[in-house]
Amino acid sequence: MTIFKATAGRKKVHIVDYSDHYGFQWPTLLGSFATHWEGEPPEVKITVISLPQPWFCPGAQIEQTGRRLSNFARRCGVPFKFRSIVAKWETICVDDLDIEPDELLIVNSLFHFGKLMDEGDDIDSQALGIWS
Repeated sequence: MTIFKATAGRKKVHIVDYSDHYGFQWPTLLGSFATHWEGEPPEVKITVISLPQPWFCPGAQIEQTGRRLSNFARRCGVPFKFRSIVAKWETICVDDLDIEPDELLIVNSLFHFGKLMDEGDDIDSQALGIWS
């Protein structure tokens, strides 16, 4: 609900998710945009960032999550884009995130904020980190 309240009045929302590959938390938010939003729901873009694992390929699982969320958003009538990045976090830069200047940026991470990138004030977007 915190993210929903923070997005009030925005037309575009970009969530960068440094968490698991399942996206269990996002259908509730997408459903709220569909049912409780005044006017047309915002365009939602979710970028999931995951570490490569030698014993597990998270890319396939993340893409499956993306298809599931895309189908759900379509059924709800919420404009939706999904991206995934599987890379070591220290190799990811702001440009990799494809941030648009007119979108609200929300960073979600359950356990990893101490490891996340810091590229200073170079980001041209209005950024809001909601610490989960």
